[in-house]
Amino acid sequence: MYMRNALSKTAVVVIIAVVIIAVIAAIGVALTSRAPPVTTTVTITQTQVRTEVVTASPTTTPPPKPKIKVAMILPGTIQDTGWNTMAYLGLAEIGRKYGVETSYSERIGVADADRVAREYIGSGFKFVIFHGGEYLDIAKKLAPEYPDVSFSVVTSDVVPDVPPNLWQLVTKYYKAYYVIGYLAGLVTKTKVVGFVGAQDFPVYRGALNAFYLGAKDANPDVKVLYAFTGSWDDPVVNKEAAEAMIAQGADFITVCVDLGFYGVDEAAKKAPKHVWVVSMDMDKYSVDPDHVITSVIINTGTGYDYMVSKILEGQKGGHYVLDLGKGISIAPIRVDIPSDIKDKVTSLVNDIIAGKVKVKEITDKIIVPKG
Repeated sequence: MYMRNALSKTAVVVIIAVVIIAVIAAIGVALTSRAPPVTTTVTITQTQVRTEVVTASPTTTPPPKPKIKVAMILPGTIQDTGWNTMAYLGLAEIGRKYGVETSYSERIGVADADRVAREYIGSGFKFVIFHGGEYLDIAKKLAPEYPDVSFSVVTSDVVPDVPPNLWQLVTKYYKAYYVIGYLAGLVTKTKVVGFVGAQDFPVYRGALNAFYLGAKDANPDVKVLYAFTGSWDDPVVNKEAAEAMIAQGADFITVCVDLGFYGVDEAAKKAPKHVWVVSMDMDKYSVDPDHVITSVIINTGTGYDYMVSKILEGQKGGHYVLDLGKGISIAPIRVDIPSDIKDKVTSLVNDIIAGKVKVKEITDKIIVPKG
């Protein structure tokens, strides 16, 4: 996630235990020995005896693909049930799928990231993933120093003129949040909906603006409230933001936070009237089936898998755009709402992916009226 920070030191943090067992299978590659030439003797009897010797070509085994060691540097905990958990699961899947050694370091701030990356490189790791936009300058600095190592960093747009061994995971959330806004406009009864984000950066401004446009397209009379709390993981500050929106009549709130989601969900549970909540990164319907209407699933592992496959083919750098239908999806709507609303949302998702519906990406300013 672009510029995601580690856990707040002053906040009261609710840690949701997530037991994640990463099975990394070490797959040995057995080299098949060349088969010796096969000699076949065929005797043909005519007016004289002639012997033909046919020699078959030796069997060859294609050389195995080179293996690499993959390291991931995370800004938060792998137990956040969000941005960092999804990345960790993606890393585990890469280890299983490609039979490569993987390792990770969590809660690494910008000040320590350079040192941690160099330690991984010194241990023979050939792909170092910085799972956050806050590490961009560090990645750009290290890449020229280690041309035989590939690096990855999160960006909101393709950054030009980067070293050739630097990958970019380009995150585009706005299309998914347009869909969530459209859903909000369809289901709200109070005609007031809310957006709780952590940081006011371009990629999240784009998500907020698209949410607003989607809600207005579904219901021109809807009012959109928003707040950037400054914290991804503090449940208290995010709960307070949600409570303020609920007090103004909001009955639908979507988030751009990690552990802070649980504060928003708690506010919805205690609200005097029913409030729908949308989570981010992972499907959290099972956490609160009475209030979680859907989730914006952000599978960063899709992009990292692509990068590893290309590195194994010899490509050192490039970019992968994470977008709706390409690593980003909308979780199934399992709650009891009219079926025609579910159908409209499904059709909208399909039309956006197919290019039939165009969504504006506005990141330079917030277009939502304040108040």
